[in-house]
Amino acid sequence: MRRLLIIFALLFAPATYGQTCKTVSVAGSGAATGADWSNTLAASSLNLSGAVRNTVYYMLGGTYAAKAANNLIGWQFSTAASGTQTITFRAATAADQGTAAGCGQTGWSSVSVNAASPSNPVIWQCGPSCTWNTQTSYEIEVETPYYVFDGNGTGNAPCGSYTTNNCNMRVANAYPNNLAYSVYMDSGAYPTGGHYTTIQYVDLPGAGLDLENTSGPAPLTSATCNSGGTAATIVYALQSIAANHRSTAYAYTGQWIVVAGVGSGMDTPAGGSQVTVVNQMSSPQSLTYAASCTPNTVVNSTGTITGPLAIESQVVYNQGMGTAGSGATHVTLFGNYIHDYGQECVNTGESDNWTMKYNACQRGSGNSNGFHSSAASDSGSANQVWAYNIITDYSTFTGLTVLHRVVNETASNWQVYGNIFGMTNNNYYARAPNGSGPVSCVNTGTTCSGWVIANNTITYQTAGSASNFAGDGSATMINNVCENNLWWSNGGGQPSQSMCTTLAYNSYLNTTAPSSLGTGEVSDQTASTPFVSPTTSNFQLNNVTPVDVNSRTSLSSPYDVDYLGVTYFSGTNGTRGAYQFNGTPQASTPTFSPAAGTYTGTQSVTLSSTGGVICYNTTGAPATNGTSGCTTGTLYTGAITVSSSETLYAVGGGTGYTDSAVGSAAYTINAPAGNPSSIVGTVTILGTTVVH
Repeated sequence: MRRLLIIFALLFAPATYGQTCKTVSVAGSGAATGADWSNTLAASSLNLSGAVRNTVYYMLGGTYAAKAANNLIGWQFSTAASGTQTITFRAATAADQGTAAGCGQTGWSSVSVNAASPSNPVIWQCGPSCTWNTQTSYEIEVETPYYVFDGNGTGNAPCGSYTTNNCNMRVANAYPNNLAYSVYMDSGAYPTGGHYTTIQYVDLPGAGLDLENTSGPAPLTSATCNSGGTAATIVYALQSIAANHRSTAYAYTGQWIVVAGVGSGMDTPAGGSQVTVVNQMSSPQSLTYAASCTPNTVVNSTGTITGPLAIESQVVYNQGMGTAGSGATHVTLFGNYIHDYGQECVNTGESDNWTMKYNACQRGSGNSNGFHSSAASDSGSANQVWAYNIITDYSTFTGLTVLHRVVNETASNWQVYGNIFGMTNNNYYARAPNGSGPVSCVNTGTTCSGWVIANNTITYQTAGSASNFAGDGSATMINNVCENNLWWSNGGGQPSQSMCTTLAYNSYLNTTAPSSLGTGEVSDQTASTPFVSPTTSNFQLNNVTPVDVNSRTSLSSPYDVDYLGVTYFSGTNGTRGAYQFNGTPQASTPTFSPAAGTYTGTQSVTLSSTGGVICYNTTGAPATNGTSGCTTGTLYTGAITVSSSETLYAVGGGTGYTDSAVGSAAYTINAPAGNPSSIVGTVTILGTTVVH
């Protein structure tokens, strides 16, 4: 474990040795040299080829809106490569303002109120003159190699989830078009575009979904199909996206609207045509489009809504040149929160050597009529790593998909391990997978070879071939190993596991199992719940884990370590799925938001842990009582007000957990400028003399 932590620190710590450090704000300040926080660069100077190689740019929180060559691209990064020198854009937080990197503290006290934080993130956005039309839009387009987008987070976990968003950087996807990309690696038009790009600890929302069916949170109020079926008018009530469509950290109230599949997208259905859109709506309005009312329409003969509508958004997209391996290579996604996508969280195209670890890919909005919506899609890449990701509420097709698009393609040597696949009750779009299961390789001309699919937990999929690692009968499978996976409470048809040439030591609990079990496989249709808290998506194994989960086949590195960094036990004491059972699970060390640092004015600090109980104090060594209270410290029930400089200590625990390690965060609180408490002398207030 110690070795793993050291390796992580070396790989992902915000080291900037040998790089120049520059400070950045939205509008710039002082002499705009970037030398310190009194002289910040204006963000606009970084667009196109303005950013300099071998430089780390520390950025204050705020909305960084830009428009490149046309009204469809926001930030367009094209600085010529210089060997392996990187350009790094990093959120400047209260805990890290670039001091160690050489930016210095000069001027920080006056700008610290604008430090990047979950409530004031660095926001990359196309704007303000970006417009919707029939074409594709990009918030960020990467045209050259070696860029790093760093939200300055820590730890082996995504920076956000359904319940909390601790990301200090976000790509807004504010003007979604017919095809909307948040980050676009353009190695089709630019041969090295996007190669060696790293995106870590960034909030990456897709375009979301602003039109819902009557069972959704933003219902349409009426819909009519005109005589002859040539046009339809939809009247709807748009509700707050903050409440219904995205993380609660958002405060958007208006968004562009587009009908699913109507337009010039990749998967335009029969009868699709151009739409008229209205944006920035806060009250019921009308959307009119000219299209047939029969194929994939949003109304039926009685005028009621037949299905939700979605924007075809792909959050991270790579454009190759139509042949296997021609896309951006050596891309790393780590610790990101990718969510509310219409088509895919990640489309790797034809790209080799991508690494996706500890990301959350959640909540797809695509429907089976409009899009083949998957959490991830590939068209023939080698050496992909998908490890320790949380992939939930993907819609209509599958979790990870490889499919033939242009030529006969081979996806080889993929490592898919330690992931959590499944459905939760947090999908506003009312989608359910009805395709090929958590992983699939499909279509004539596609070959998947040398895959290892191990230690994954698959839960609560209720439609389609929910338990499948699937081929469709036309794709070719060669030497794919599927071992030590755990299925829980899945429905759907009987799986064939046709991707797997070796199938062993998998458990199917309350789940339809294959008709013929492989070596060491178990099917138990009356198993008790093996997880700590599946309703809150905590899939650590609990004290009553059934024997069906025990006994695994030993696998070598990297498949010998679970999601939390614990080495799997060997033999009958080893467990299947994403977690090794190691007695009563330990709660995670509490996290603090905002993070430790120097702030101006009172702060409201929230705590989070996997345990059901958090105890805190300002003296050290808090402890839970093992159930629902504290033996030392105060029971956390809501945000803590920090109005003066102090250090908070917190521990997680409670029923079903051992206490976590104690976490701490030191806060320095400076009085706001002009605060009467800082005035020295005699002051008369409403006729009363006060001496300070």
